[in-house]
Amino acid sequence: MVVNQPPLFYTNGALPADHPYYVLRPADHDAQRALQQGKIIYAIAPRQVGKTSLLKRLVARLESQGWHCCQIDLATFRNLEQSRWFQQMGERITRACGTSAASRPLNDQQDFRTFLLDEIGLGRSTPTTRLALFFDEAEGLLGLDFADEFLMTLRDLYQQRDTYPGQLLISFAGAVDPQVLITDPSISPFNIAEEIVLNDFTPSEAYTLTTHLAHTGRPVEPDVHRQIYVWTSGHPYLTQRLCEIITAWIEARQLPRISSTVVDDAVQGGLLAPRIRDKNIKHVLNAITNPALSSSRLWRRIMAGEPVYATESGFYGLYLTGAVTEAADGQIQIRNQIYRVALGLEAQSRSIPSHQPDQAVPSHGHTILNTGKAWAVLVGVNTYDDPHIPNLTVCVDDVTAIQHMLQPGYQVTHLLTDATAAHPPSRANILGAVASIAQAVNSNDLLLFYFSGHGLAEDGESYLLARDTRLAALKHTAIAMHDLCELLSHSAARARVIILDACHAGAAIGKSTPGMSAAFMQRVFAEAEGMAVLASCKHGQRSWEWPARKQSVFTYYLLQALHGQADTDSKGFITVSDVSRYVTDRVKHWSAQHNVLQTPTLQYTVVGDIVLCRYS
Repeated sequence: MVVNQPPLFYTNGALPADHPYYVLRPADHDAQRALQQGKIIYAIAPRQVGKTSLLKRLVARLESQGWHCCQIDLATFRNLEQSRWFQQMGERITRACGTSAASRPLNDQQDFRTFLLDEIGLGRSTPTTRLALFFDEAEGLLGLDFADEFLMTLRDLYQQRDTYPGQLLISFAGAVDPQVLITDPSISPFNIAEEIVLNDFTPSEAYTLTTHLAHTGRPVEPDVHRQIYVWTSGHPYLTQRLCEIITAWIEARQLPRISSTVVDDAVQGGLLAPRIRDKNIKHVLNAITNPALSSSRLWRRIMAGEPVYATESGFYGLYLTGAVTEAADGQIQIRNQIYRVALGLEAQSRSIPSHQPDQAVPSHGHTILNTGKAWAVLVGVNTYDDPHIPNLTVCVDDVTAIQHMLQPGYQVTHLLTDATAAHPPSRANILGAVASIAQAVNSNDLLLFYFSGHGLAEDGESYLLARDTRLAALKHTAIAMHDLCELLSHSAARARVIILDACHAGAAIGKSTPGMSAAFMQRVFAEAEGMAVLASCKHGQRSWEWPARKQSVFTYYLLQALHGQADTDSKGFITVSDVSRYVTDRVKHWSAQHNVLQTPTLQYTVVGDIVLCRYS
């Protein structure tokens, strides 16, 4: 008997729900958690980043729990007149629920609401109906005269869910700005829903996919995984497509092994060649050069080399073309190297320079930068000499707990807090500790800098406030990120990590203090090129303290992550990517429970992952 094996790499539409090589991302956990809490969710992102595949897996998960799930491609309803549109909707839902067709015509949103409550059974107490509606290709609502009424009906059903016994889940996905789908934002379901962010693969997530090249039966050189990421920056479709081309070439071209040169050839001959240019690249080029694009002025500025930020009007339309993405500092950048070449911004050659050392690739599918020793400088400041700087309460406890967690596996740990009388967290002591470690590390070592305290921006520079900082002389008494990053960049270590738990909101929830400014974040990330930087919150947000735990919320979950909770694939070690996923998920969940905003932010400008600690 011949058993059909699933293809190693799949680019023919959405992945089947049970595909064994699906790559889990934080969005999968975020969506599942939000649906379990009964929330409306929406995933708005460019084409071919995995929106439909995500919905398929959510459908499979809910159906296994006894839910009736209906996945509806709204693009297939386009050009239908109103009564036929609602009738088609009803027919799809009845098939999903295994019930008979609607007994009455569905002419408008009121008929649709009655149909869900009375005939599908949301309004009946026995048996209780659990219905999940997944609306894909949300742009199919554009131009419909009755789109507002339809979306308002869904919002009202969600808002009134405690008045009927059934359960209803609602999800949207598409490549359209939600604000253009409904003319009255006050009745939009999107302003009460939770957004599910579908980012490109991280280096370790991309490796989870590219490691399946080993199943082709050909040796795979270590540089291959890094080279694929250099080209794609983790774009889900392009990563799949590049691996698919290489797999096809193995037999057609009798390749004895897979090398970084094969990757370059596959990009240039399989993706970018004018005669056979990939459909994704064609779509992006057509979208970005469309003169009707409302954000074309932003695109012209980007092409002219000007800095353009995601806070500027028109970014969303530009983002949905798929050509650009938002960097961690808020600046808009071309999404990956393939697009840069396709747009004529760079030559095609993109081989890894021969002088770059190979990355270690241990088991469990992770490309790791650091295989040597681990060194850390840990700084916590509660009390400031300047009376104009408000004191904090949990920073010393945070840093002390981090030291206890890391110390068994770290060869050298410099601790500077209010409690270390011989080494107080003064500007000179902090910079001196960083300088001494930076001079001692080797290329395969890890250099970690952790800071818990205040951060400020002034005159285009970001500063961390030391114990002896004076606000009147910030430039001369605080730690400029430029100086800190310069010390770190002069070290031999390829794995350099900065963790900032700054801009605290005070000792009690709700205390009104300024949040982390955009200028502070932009400068931090701009200075930290070639490093991994994990900040406790986004710009405009605060880093909340948790008095009951005597720690900040961010560091509390950071400690859990380092203790092993973030190791979801049982590797025995915790990477920066692991920590970012775990901490972001937990902090966002905590924030939602306490009705505040805090979202940890990671900028990752190195190729390969970094092990922060190992555990038993």
